[in-house]
Amino acid sequence: MDLKTLGCLIVAYFIYLLLGAAVFSAIEGPIELQNCRESQRILDEAIKNLRNGNLTENRLRYLVETMALFYENGIPLSQNISCENRNWNFQSAFFFAGTIVTTIGYGHITPSTRGSRAFCIIYALLGIPLFAIMFSGLSALFGSALKRVSTMLDNKEMHPFIQNLAIFFVFVSVGFLLFCFIPAVIISAAEQWEYSDSIYYAIITLTTIGFGDFVAGDNPHMVYTPLYRVMVYFWILFGLAYMATVINVLTERFRQRGLSIKKRLTGYEEAEGENGAENGQPTHSKTSSNGEDNISRENNAPNETSSLKNHSS
Repeated sequence: MDLKTLGCLIVAYFIYLLLGAAVFSAIEGPIELQNCRESQRILDEAIKNLRNGNLTENRLRYLVETMALFYENGIPLSQNISCENRNWNFQSAFFFAGTIVTTIGYGHITPSTRGSRAFCIIYALLGIPLFAIMFSGLSALFGSALKRVSTMLDNKEMHPFIQNLAIFFVFVSVGFLLFCFIPAVIISAAEQWEYSDSIYYAIITLTTIGFGDFVAGDNPHMVYTPLYRVMVYFWILFGLAYMATVINVLTERFRQRGLSIKKRLTGYEEAEGENGAENGQPTHSKTSSNGEDNISRENNAPNETSSLKNHSS
């Protein structure tokens, strides 16, 4: 895939994400805003009843069940948090659309209406193949660079197995440095997480496991800039491409190594057969050819006898 085609695919991919973000935010945003205000109204009423001593058992049960339902849908339950579309504003919806087509699927927010769920199904069925095509081109771009580096690291004096292990160590070390350790520093500072939690989040994300217990840009008490969310998504995109490329390059090297061993074994068997023939040991092919010669001689014997009789007469 040439760079022009890859560039067009990347542009089409991000246009697709923008389209998905617009639809999801338009469907889910007003519903989230309504539920958030309702949760805050119920919470204010419960606090008022508690102060007045009017909080009955039934009211308390209703409060707990309602708050649990809102919490499961990602609705903030604190009076200090604004209800301005925290989960389903355009930025969050863009990030959510990206988790669909990359199949990470954190699960921290989910569509709540039939319409948005139906759209999510169609969006995934069309978006995942688009991402796969674009992703293969991006991985090929990384792969050509890594193959050049792999060629530079080839050492004729080193055992091939040790050489492959060394290349594996270099690629994995560079990958962890560029896409895990360094981004974890930035994410840890932006999210106020422990550094170990940021490392955990990076690895879980780039392996597409996506538990959803840690999600960058999802803290309701934090104010995130659009640039930060864009950087996080580009980090995920290029990190996934690098990890896939490293696996492909190393798999190809070990496959070529296996073919080389197979050729050596085949050459060894052929050499053994030639040595046996030189030492006077009959082989199957020679035996069969001798048998064919004997049969042809037997078939020609009557013809030779008849020709001798005709000659004598």
